[in-house]
Amino acid sequence: MDYHFELTKYSDILEFIPQKANNENLVTNELFCCVDAFLQEHNISNVLVSLSGGVDSMVLLEIFHKIRENQRIQMNNNTFDIICCHMNYKNREESDCERDFLIDYCKYKDVTFDYKDLDFKRNATKRSDYEKETRNIRYSYYKELCEQYDCNGVFLAHHKGDTAENVFNNIMRGGREITDLSVLKKNNNILNVNVYRPLLDYYKQPILDIAEEYSVPYFLDSTPDWSCRGKMRKNIFPASEDCYGSSYTNNLIKLGSESDMIGNIIANHIIEPLFHETNFEENNIILKKTNVLREYYVMKLLMKKICHTKGIENIRQKNVEQLIIHFDEIGKKMTLMKNYMVIVREKEILFQHLVS
Repeated sequence: MDYHFELTKYSDILEFIPQKANNENLVTNELFCCVDAFLQEHNISNVLVSLSGGVDSMVLLEIFHKIRENQRIQMNNNTFDIICCHMNYKNREESDCERDFLIDYCKYKDVTFDYKDLDFKRNATKRSDYEKETRNIRYSYYKELCEQYDCNGVFLAHHKGDTAENVFNNIMRGGREITDLSVLKKNNNILNVNVYRPLLDYYKQPILDIAEEYSVPYFLDSTPDWSCRGKMRKNIFPASEDCYGSSYTNNLIKLGSESDMIGNIIANHIIEPLFHETNFEENNIILKKTNVLREYYVMKLLMKKICHTKGIENIRQKNVEQLIIHFDEIGKKMTLMKNYMVIVREKEILFQHLVS
């Protein structure tokens, strides 16, 4: 099948210009079978794909498109709809051109395309603030589209290599809990949006193979060499492979997997029981004293869950330490959390809400 729009005008942003689009044999591919099974397992109605234009998301779209095509032939009906969404961050001069290509491409593939242009740029604010704000905007956008198009959640095209990068980054930066190094899950909920990652068991090479064999166009890799991920991919990981062999990525992924397992054990068998023993009277929080709460990490995770559940500002790590230090000082009063007075009692710790 020939493309019905002029691909050559996008030659500056595409990795290659495919002459024909033929995916007849895609149904025998292992990734196709994996994604097809994932849809059935999770009883997906309509598919919402976060489409960046990179090879991973473009191949995922190609697989969804072929699944829908097969179902239409077999069932003689429309089966499910595919909706692609794109965040145009406008941080690069080619951003608008990439958006325009995706508009044309999705029209050619007969899938709904929706995009959101951001009004502020990365260099106009602190990096941490920018990432937090764009994340909130992105998931709010996903939520709106899920409601608009009756979708179960959003599909992201992360793969095993992304997990390895995440584990490495989180160890080096120290910003994540030791019980949550990989972050990426096949199915989880982020900011009230169901997130699906059906390619998470596969490395990038099979994805690249599909793009090449079935002529799936995708954007040039825009990751700058000076960025952390650029340095990882161009320098750190090749040096790691030279030093430790190709198994180093599997070892990172194994570490992330075991981190998740430990996190689940602690959450299910320690934090959840402690949380259920916590009393919430009016706006007050009452922790029942138990020896395990003398452990800094347990207290930290419990307070994190309480704050998240109650929608209040998380307690600082140094203030968790103060809770442990003064655990047995009956009558001790401390201001460790915004809008709360902490009072140590004989058998409990009271977080008394301060009426403003």
